[in-house]
Amino acid sequence: MMKRRNRWLVRAVVCLAAIASGLVLAPQAAPAYTLQTFNGACNGPGQDPLKFGKGTVNVVLHYGESKALFFDILKILAVMRDVHDQINQMGGSSVHIGSVTATTDPFTFGTPFSDTTPTIHVGFAPSLADPSFDGEGSPLKPANSCTYTEAHVAFLDFDTHRWTFGDPADFWLAGASDTATAVCKPPTPPGTPNCATVNPTYFQPVYLHELLHAFGLAHSDSTFSFMNYGDRPWANRPAGDKIRPLPDDLRAMRYLYPDTSNDRYEIGVLDNWDDDSTLSSIAPKAAYARPLCAPSLGTDFDSAPGHRFAYYPCGTGGPNAGSIVACEGDSLKTRFALVNYGTGDVEGTVSLYFSTDSTFDLGSDIYAGDLDTSLVAAGSKLHSRAWKVPALTSGTKYYTILYVTMWKPAATGAAVDPATMSSDWIPLRGTIEGC
Repeated sequence: MMKRRNRWLVRAVVCLAAIASGLVLAPQAAPAYTLQTFNGACNGPGQDPLKFGKGTVNVVLHYGESKALFFDILKILAVMRDVHDQINQMGGSSVHIGSVTATTDPFTFGTPFSDTTPTIHVGFAPSLADPSFDGEGSPLKPANSCTYTEAHVAFLDFDTHRWTFGDPADFWLAGASDTATAVCKPPTPPGTPNCATVNPTYFQPVYLHELLHAFGLAHSDSTFSFMNYGDRPWANRPAGDKIRPLPDDLRAMRYLYPDTSNDRYEIGVLDNWDDDSTLSSIAPKAAYARPLCAPSLGTDFDSAPGHRFAYYPCGTGGPNAGSIVACEGDSLKTRFALVNYGTGDVEGTVSLYFSTDSTFDLGSDIYAGDLDTSLVAAGSKLHSRAWKVPALTSGTKYYTILYVTMWKPAATGAAVDPATMSSDWIPLRGTIEGC
């Protein structure tokens, strides 16, 4: 136990010394983002962006015509508060969601309230523009201008759609927070007997997606973004902090509503990525976010179309391809995403540990190795990484846990600024058994 602690301290000292000597890892290219347009009049070459006239926006919830119960309304308001908190702490932006008002006033998506101050109206409807939608959000653009003061967000009402307000660690490994509902778990696909007849939709990620539409963001078909469809990622954070804009969304919001006076340094590690081989049929098209594959043995990574995602092991090739029984020295294949929510470039180290439970404990978990990496401001990176398996106890099941620490690169000879250091950890999917 003490040896593992000492080894971690040595690695930390080496990393900090490398920064002090001016070592900077090459950052990846900055991602692009997609913005709302309006009949070709905004966000084109030489055109103004389509956005609210000011970054401070109020929200009004219309519940008078909804079939939601009183306690559902309270849950909706709690979810809205959590999502607004994430928006308000994004950094590098003037966006701030101010007051939230609940009213029984009628709501019809697209029918203006003629607001003079920036306002997002949220309501419910028995049906939406497309039968496949569970929510929709859009600015209400005035004539002859690319700035607006009003946007609408609508959701299917409770008598036509099944909503849940839980916040599981991710869609695929956890059951629903509400015990009355059941969520499909792998390897059982939706529609099989042990799944709910109609799987519930988590309200929190849908609300964030539609809220970003209201601020001027469009669907993303080629970047890791909350403007994707599908199984959007839940961060390994406390309740209320799990659903948050991804870096690509933050880049767009910082472009539309800039404010360089409030820096932010925060990173994350996620087990989810966008699948741009499958796009929505509705323009502008969206890629589908999907859970990544579970760690497994193999001589190579499974790179077949769609195979980097859940329901497939990460490793392929060789006599132990896809196996989750690992011996010392075996090559364990993993995939994971690193994200930088911050306003500045960062660099640091990712470490893999084996744990007998799904929580990280530096004192008892078994260290397997490090990966040095970097992220540009508001950047994301998908890693395919092989790790050498350490000695494990035969027959014992282990969770593979990634721990990442990153910081702002320091000038040559200077110390790292502790205020720029950020860390995160996450258990990857499935378990590994010692041989």
